[in-house]
Amino acid sequence: MRSEFDFIKQVSSAFGTQEGVLGIGDDCAVIPQDSSWETVVSTDMLVEGSHFLLSDVSPYQLGWKSAASNFSDIAAMGAEAVGSFLALALPADFDTVLEKAGLSGPGAAFADADSWLDEFIRGYGDISREYGFPLLGGDTTASEKGLCICVTVLGRCPKGSSIKRSGARPGDIICVSGNLGDSAAGLSLVFERASNASAQKSSENSAEVPFENTAEVPFESSAEIPSESSAVSEEENGKFEKYLIERHYMPKPRIELGILLGKSGAVGAMMDISDGVASDLSLIHI
Repeated sequence: MRSEFDFIKQVSSAFGTQEGVLGIGDDCAVIPQDSSWETVVSTDMLVEGSHFLLSDVSPYQLGWKSAASNFSDIAAMGAEAVGSFLALALPADFDTVLEKAGLSGPGAAFADADSWLDEFIRGYGDISREYGFPLLGGDTTASEKGLCICVTVLGRCPKGSSIKRSGARPGDIICVSGNLGDSAAGLSLVFERASNASAQKSSENSAEVPFENTAEVPFESSAEIPSESSAVSEEENGKFEKYLIERHYMPKPRIELGILLGKSGAVGAMMDISDGVASDLSLIHI
């Protein structure tokens, strides 16, 4: 099967782009609005099992992340917010799905579809209000398996001022904002935690075989005893893991920074880093 980038190239070449419009190939499409403004548009999906696990994310966090990942595309164009559209494909038996997935995870308090959706919309609404993206519409439908979330966002900027990837030039300095790898590390921890939970559950369900006449082996004086410092270290590790997982589920889009850089005149190109610096740099057009 073709790679994602190869497929996008094929689609782009098959449809082309209307004159005066920036289509496939940047963080957002750019559409002339009038003599003074242009509209920027981006669409992104989050799919259960690939981008999140229902058992390991609260509905509030998922609502926040669904919006944030799209708002970042607007920031990468140096544009200001206009609004968003939200589409949800929900499993027909969502109550049952939540009951199975949320018994021990962050979503445990929301084991029915209505309360889960209320909390999801609260998270989506909080970040939308914080960054000025009103929800303008959307769609809901049923899915045979798994939850799928699709968000479309709109922004605007003065005509001709959007910061495109094609603005890069040889010799440009490459800069990033924030800490690289936090979200990827958080996602890795999410899947590791889910794998450990699955292994533990499997172990608990297996039949216990008693060992008879097993001699007890005493601890020798050289046995390692957990110290207070190691306990503190484990606590600190736990806090750090929580921080990384939160960075994955509740990222902060750089809307203000994007607008500031766009107006500065000092930046030739910008883009949202979603697949890592090495992969995304190859998408910069010189």
